[in-house]
Amino acid sequence: MAEEFAKLKAAVGRGQRIVTLSGLTSTSAKAYAVARLRAETGKRFAVVAESNGEMETWAADLEFWLASPELSTSASVVTVPSFEADPYSGVSPHAKTQERRALSLWQMANDASDVAVLSARSLIQRTVPVNEIRDLGCELVRDEDFPPEDLTSRLVS
Repeated sequence: MAEEFAKLKAAVGRGQRIVTLSGLTSTSAKAYAVARLRAETGKRFAVVAESNGEMETWAADLEFWLASPELSTSASVVTVPSFEADPYSGVSPHAKTQERRALSLWQMANDASDVAVLSARSLIQRTVPVNEIRDLGCELVRDEDFPPEDLTSRLVS
């Protein structure tokens, strides 16, 4: 295992954009390997899961390992769910899924995530360009002024 991990770490260190993690059977073991790679390389990672359910399992395992005393990183995990509704069926996606997806894209656009976990379907769903996500969003902070007309304009957009 140590030799395989060293190969993965070297590939990530060389800037290889796609690495495949094989030979491990449990999601928890795979999540540990990704968390350790994150801790040792400082790189950002994207994990592609088969479904939204598997994505949730990955995210929980990654959060557990990234917070463990052994790795002790302050890395954050963001999940990007897919819309379960078929875009051609005329059915709108669930509001909670839309909200989670929008928040995740906002966090990723603003470099507020270290590990992104996506379902395979979420990769093929079109979204707006990153610069538009940054421009449309805003952060409201308690006891700080934010022009109401600016907020209204962003909400309408």
